Amino acid sequence: MENWPQADLPAPTFRAPPPWEPPAAEFSATQLPASKALCAVEEMRQHAFMAMAQVSEPDSVVYYTDGSADPDSGRTGAAAVTRGGEVCERTPDHYSTLQTELVAILLALEHAQHRRERTVVLHTDSRTGLQAFQQPYPSDNVGLVTAILGSLQSLAAQGRRMKRLFSPGGVDRSRKYCNTGPIRGKGGASP
Repeated sequence: MENWPQADLPAPTFRAPPPWEPPAAEFSATQLPASKALCAVEEMRQHAFMAMAQVSEPDSVVYYTDGSADPDSGRTGAAAVTRGGEVCERTPDHYSTLQTELVAILLALEHAQHRRERTVVLHTDSRTGLQAFQQPYPSDNVGLVTAILGSLQSLAAQGRRMKRLFSPGGVDRSRKYCNTGPIRGKGGASP
């Protein structure tokens, strides 16, 4: 019986919001002229700069997040980068790309809890990752999604604003570095 998978339970920091409560974060998406695979690196970089300019404001901290899974080795990693530092984590082998993207978002939000800026801006290249926590009652990746929602609720309770942006490009170099290191941190699907 030891090999049974653990239940994917909601994070203890999460409380289900009443239906009339507004979302804990604003959401916007950078629209590319074509699919990400067809855009040149410079074109994606230009769109990322435009997205950054749209949300720039005083007293804010900006995070760029990315996660990845290497299909050949099964190694996975996640990173959150902000001015003056980065937080990265080698996630368990064979995590899905979505799970690594969610871990990266969670890393940024956990780091932001210890900052003082009034607004937290989160840039990610994972539209699926952002969509995963648009719903207040997730059915997949429950532990990760509710940990993110709990962090958003905590930031809102501190009177802080949260902006989430879909910005193709991410922090590829950092998360690729995280893929190669030893597994550390949470180690499970439900942090």
